Amino acid sequence: MSSSLQFSALQTVRLKLRQLSDGDQEKIIQLRSDAEVHKYLERPLLRKPGEAIEFINRINDGIARGEWYYWVISLITEGTLLGTVCLFNFSADQKVAEVGYELLPQHQGKGYMNEALQAVIDFAFQKLSLKQIDAFSHRENSASLRLLQKKKFKADPANDKAEDPFLRYYLKAPDPEISY
Repeated sequence: MSSSLQFSALQTVRLKLRQLSDGDQEKIIQLRSDAEVHKYLERPLLRKPGEAIEFINRINDGIARGEWYYWVISLITEGTLLGTVCLFNFSADQKVAEVGYELLPQHQGKGYMNEALQAVIDFAFQKLSLKQIDAFSHRENSASLRLLQKKKFKADPANDKAEDPFLRYYLKAPDPEISY
């Protein structure tokens, strides 16, 4: 991530994408220990308040160092964490980054992630001048795969190996020479 760009909160019609804060501790524990959310992820669960504070500090330190962007997804009207979306794993030339996202189950199916992901895509291409966004999704996570396809991400056939449960998708930046 370019260190010349600072963290930016984003806003959509219904959502505010903001930086993680200590006040998100309880919801981060819920999100990162929920069995449904973790069904398709390979990472350790958070269980204790101390682990949540450690996680929040690590994320915000990485933002300050210019390593990634990590947004809390919240309703404009409430501010409570519904989920998160991030850009990370930037290429050495700062032209490609990976996107990741997660949403508490009670907020799934309401279009929130579709809205949040579009805001991040726009930010990535317009403000960061990325040329490509990568996403990895478990092959059995049909909701995530549908979201990526809805956002025009393309499946990478070279990554479709039966022994690998994760599929790679990518989205190229729009060509500025083409007008629609």
